[in-house]
Amino acid sequence: MKAFSFFIVFYILLFTDTFLFSQDYYRSNSIGMVFEKIPSFRIDDFSWVIKLSKSGSLETRIIYFKGEENKRLEYLTEDNILVVSEYVSDELVRTE
Repeated sequence: MKAFSFFIVFYILLFTDTFLFSQDYYRSNSIGMVFEKIPSFRIDDFSWVIKLSKSGSLETRIIYFKGEENKRLEYLTEDNILVVSEYVSDELVRTE
């Protein structure tokens, strides 16, 4: 029974979001510069906040202004090539 309980706990921990990707909040400005890491409970204290998520070779930066999503930037690295996609209101604005 202990082995089964250990397996269940291990399985849950293995597949939670914490282990699949990292997600942090930072104080920011309108162009998406990362200034200082802040705890999630302080995101309402700042006008501009970035939620930075990393999953493998994909980094996503969601820029919030006063709690509303303003812009989303996705950085994808493949074969030493960086592809940057910018979205505003869920529409692709440009890719570099």
